[in-house]
Amino acid sequence: MQQKTKEQYKENLETGMLVAFQTKEGIKSGKVIDGKFDLVKVEEYSGQLMFIPKESIIWVKTGKRWPKAIFEALRGGGEMKE
Repeated sequence: MQQKTKEQYKENLETGMLVAFQTKEGIKSGKVIDGKFDLVKVEEYSGQLMFIPKESIIWVKTGKRWPKAIFEALRGGGEMKE
């Protein structure tokens, strides 16, 4: 079984998937409402709707957990630590 690349996950976004994305304010996460076009409609936990370009998505959550660097960025103010 061949593993999917990050780009394949971005191209095949479905309603309800969780994504982490880069904004001017930092890294945020949200649920995909509509991912068919180049602008993805995402609902944040607070209920705010955002339209983000697919290029801004840094991770598509497919399992139970976020990768450690992304989780820490989401909890720690939105900056990824190298």
